[in-house]
Amino acid sequence: MCGTQLYRISAPGLPTHAAYAAAHTARLLSRKGNLFKSFPVLCDSLASDLRVRSAVLDGEIVCLGKQGRTQFNQLFHRRGDPRFYAFELLFLNGRDLLNLPLVERKARLRKIIPPQPSRVLLCDYVEERGEELFAAACARDLEGIVAKWKQGRYVNGPETSWVKIKNPFTAKFRGGASNSTECGSGSHHEVLTQQHEPVSGLVHRDYATLVQSANQGRQTSMSR
Repeated sequence: MCGTQLYRISAPGLPTHAAYAAAHTARLLSRKGNLFKSFPVLCDSLASDLRVRSAVLDGEIVCLGKQGRTQFNQLFHRRGDPRFYAFELLFLNGRDLLNLPLVERKARLRKIIPPQPSRVLLCDYVEERGEELFAAACARDLEGIVAKWKQGRYVNGPETSWVKIKNPFTAKFRGGASNSTECGSGSHHEVLTQQHEPVSGLVHRDYATLVQSANQGRQTSMSR
C-alpha cells in the first residue's frame, strides 16, 4: 500500500472549474456548471498567465490573508483579493485527461502554472506524510486535509477515490458534522497511517509553507 495516496491541504473556498479557451478568454464555473460572474480580474489572470492554448482546471477560488491563510468570509462577501488554487488538470489543448492517473494529471498541471506572483496558484501535495500534514493543519486551525488515490481517475461528484479528513475542532466550531471524514472509504486513521512512517520535527510557519515543509522534512529524514 505504500505511496498509494497523495495529500493536500483543504482550502475553504468556492469549488470551481476554470475553463480557459482560445482568444485569451477564461470562465469560472461551479462544478454544477453555473457561471461565476463576480471575478473578472481572476478570469483575466487565468487567460493571460496560463501557458497553454486551452485548458480546463479543477480547483477553488479562495481569498488569502497576510500569512497565506484562506479568508472565506472575505470571499463570501466579495471583499478580498481572489486567487485560484489549482488542484488538477482535466483537459489540455483539446485533449481529455480525465482517465489519466491523478499523479500524472498533477505533473502536467505543474508545467502550466505561471511563475509567481500570479493569481493562479498551484495547490501542492505530499506523499507518505499524511499524518504529519494533518497534525500541522490542525495546529494552524485549518480545515483539514484531502487524501486522493495516486492512480485514480477524475470523477466529478460523489465517489470513493478521495477522503477529506477534517480538523475536529474547526468542524465543531463551524457547526459541521461530528464525522471527521467525507466521501471516502475506510477510517481517517487507516487513510493516514497505512502510507508512511512518521518523521518528527516539522516546523510550519504559515499556510503557504505547510506542504513545502513536509517535503523538506522527508528529504532530511532520507539523508540521515
